[in-house]
Amino acid sequence: MYERPLENHSETPSEKFIELIKQSGLEKEIRRGIPVTLFLPNCDAFSMAPDEEFGIVAGDQERLRKLLKYHMIRGEISTSDIANLLRDRKSARVLTLEGTPIIMRKSGKNGIRINDAKITGSGMKVLNFNVHVIDRVLVPEKL
Repeated sequence: MYERPLENHSETPSEKFIELIKQSGLEKEIRRGIPVTLFLPNCDAFSMAPDEEFGIVAGDQERLRKLLKYHMIRGEISTSDIANLLRDRKSARVLTLEGTPIIMRKSGKNGIRINDAKITGSGMKVLNFNVHVIDRVLVPEKL
């Protein structure tokens, strides 16, 4: 499934999250269209999310798709692209496929945060998406 070996557990994408993308039909829908960058929670992030919240969302196809699309942005964006975007500013708002923005910002010397999530791994493809692994599940305000 992954195009490169994973050296670090914090870089290991959540298989459950990947399965939700497949089950929702988003994988096939997006593959037919535009290139997409996916901010994919790592295993620890997904396991820390409240079970009852995901049980409710997973049982509601519309809410599930909204949550998943909130982790996706249009285009194949690398960490260097994000760094260039943030070169002269502290943060940038970027529209998700869900329709509301996420906030990208610098974190420390070389780190990047997406909302409150830290990018822990990059440079891989999962389900043909350009992927940045993050340490939290992103939740839109109106879910």
